[in-house]
Amino acid sequence: MIPLTLLPGRADAPRIGRDRLELLTTLIEAPGFDPLFRDTLIYVPAQHPVFAWQCAVEGCERIRRVGHNLCGTHHLQWEQAEQTCQTKRTFMNTATPLPAARGVDYGRCRICPDRPAGNPTTRLCHQHHNRWQRGAAAHLDRNHLDQWALAQHALPGYGPCKARCPFLACTSVGLCFQHQARYQTDKRPGGARSEHIHGRIQDGRQLPVTYDDEPAFHTWCAATEPVSQPGLINLHGLPPLVRAEIQWGLHTHAHQSTQHSHWPLNSVRNLVKHCWRGAYTSLMDFHDESYKNLTRKQMDSEVRKALREIVHGLRCVYYSPADTKDAGFLETDHFGRRFKNAQSNFDLTAVPQRWLRDLLWDHLAEWLRSPQCPRTRGPFDQMRRAAVELGVFLQTDAPNAGHDPTELRREHAERFVADQRHRARHGLPSLGMVLVDGRSPTVTDLSCQFVFNGARKLLYSAITAGHAERLAIDTGFLTAIPFGGTGLKQRSRNPFSDDVARALTDQTNLHRLEELDLNDRGLRDIWETIVATGRRCSEVIELRLDCIGRYRGLAMLWHDQTKVGNYNEGIRIPDPIYHRLDARRTKTLQLYESATAIPQQPPNAPAWPYSPPASATPTATRQSPTATSTTASKPGSPTSTSAAPT
Repeated sequence: MIPLTLLPGRADAPRIGRDRLELLTTLIEAPGFDPLFRDTLIYVPAQHPVFAWQCAVEGCERIRRVGHNLCGTHHLQWEQAEQTCQTKRTFMNTATPLPAARGVDYGRCRICPDRPAGNPTTRLCHQHHNRWQRGAAAHLDRNHLDQWALAQHALPGYGPCKARCPFLACTSVGLCFQHQARYQTDKRPGGARSEHIHGRIQDGRQLPVTYDDEPAFHTWCAATEPVSQPGLINLHGLPPLVRAEIQWGLHTHAHQSTQHSHWPLNSVRNLVKHCWRGAYTSLMDFHDESYKNLTRKQMDSEVRKALREIVHGLRCVYYSPADTKDAGFLETDHFGRRFKNAQSNFDLTAVPQRWLRDLLWDHLAEWLRSPQCPRTRGPFDQMRRAAVELGVFLQTDAPNAGHDPTELRREHAERFVADQRHRARHGLPSLGMVLVDGRSPTVTDLSCQFVFNGARKLLYSAITAGHAERLAIDTGFLTAIPFGGTGLKQRSRNPFSDDVARALTDQTNLHRLEELDLNDRGLRDIWETIVATGRRCSEVIELRLDCIGRYRGLAMLWHDQTKVGNYNEGIRIPDPIYHRLDARRTKTLQLYESATAIPQQPPNAPAWPYSPPASATPTATRQSPTATSTTASKPGSPTSTSAAPT
């Protein structure tokens, strides 16, 4: 079967919307899609693994605070209990659960299936509740409610709510409980009210409704926002494509994200409200310009985070690799790769010439397909910078702004090289690159090296891949850019003198560093470990929870040297560093228990509270530059006496 793709930039926007809706509908109806997110009314379980919203105290029905697993009342109580050295697990076991404060749906009346329940205790509609409280059953106690309910007859309902709402109406006016309260708050536009007729009140028939201004009432019903309840994501009233995109985004975030960013349920509801107010037809309508002139109240950072994550994921669904090439960007997820701390989207639109941008796309795609794909995004950024610098220069210097590659000659490439060297020598700004703050970076000898090497590699790849012959590009232009070099020669740094070494480990200075660590994140521990072991900063920050141990009485530190591909390397450490790391490990476990109330060691937890877990494969034991004796092997690992790289 030939897959159908969506081409960007088509004028047939409605057709694109229909195609995308059909595509998402197929994905949503697939067996692997979570049924929880298929409905228009999504009732999220209170303790959902990703979208948990209820207080973690057992039996408490209140909403948890943002960034915490306790409701506001229990969080205040926990702050007081924490000062008495009480563990969070003990506090949660002894805390008193609280009932829901507001906004709870009590379901349908136990007697009338077409009417909503209006009381949490009796679960009766208003009319039956009044009969139970004030009628012939007023003398009965609560234990006789079930028997009394069996003797009652069901009353006809009022139909669905008229305010673009899927819930049942509670009065003849045709509004549900929440919209009825909102209608009163908005000072009753249109003056809708029901007439009281005694006979109809008795048998439950609908009462006649009169209006001061009926069109104004219906206008209010069409403009008022959907109702919100704890644990409910109400997608009613959204355009079909927006609804499907949010459903797909919720499923993807819950099941396909390896490291979940936290989406408070209230932020998801705010995203739904923003789409509902703005009458958007697709989440792809949001661009960077759409965020301008929006206050934090209209769309806060949590809403933007969820929106961007959904949009980034939808690009891989809506665009095929060929489509991304036409649109001027690249999706690393199409090739099964994702760089650390980076999105899948890699923008190439800064390259002005289409032919040069296509060469760059093909070269980067070949990298992603290769087993020797770079580990980080740095080489990709350098290659893009080389293409941008070359493209912007050709736009200002070459014939036809460089858009016709057949007109380019060797002299154009040579002038580009001369311009880069001139800018580096005089400290001039770059032509094509722009920093986050809007300034242009200064061209340096190092940036020239990256640009020359990247442009040379890119243009030579056009020759080897056959693109040069297809585009009829002059060979002199492709081969004129020189090799930039393998690195700038720098004078090696002198070792620390005795005075500097004493200052680095001076207790007064270390105490001052510890005072700067207001949140006790372990700055002093990290610094002393770096000084004592000589390891890289990232290797110390990403230490695992089981990074230390004693083997044959020797204190050992196990770490990953990811830059050189050595994992689970063991080195000797002094006893003071061992005790400091052990104390930090205890603090980490306490913080973990405080955050999750789980009194056990978390799997693959890092030694520092903010560092991600790192994979480890036992390899060898190496000697630290500061070790004073021979190395000791970890059980199950071979030994080696070679020096560790610095």
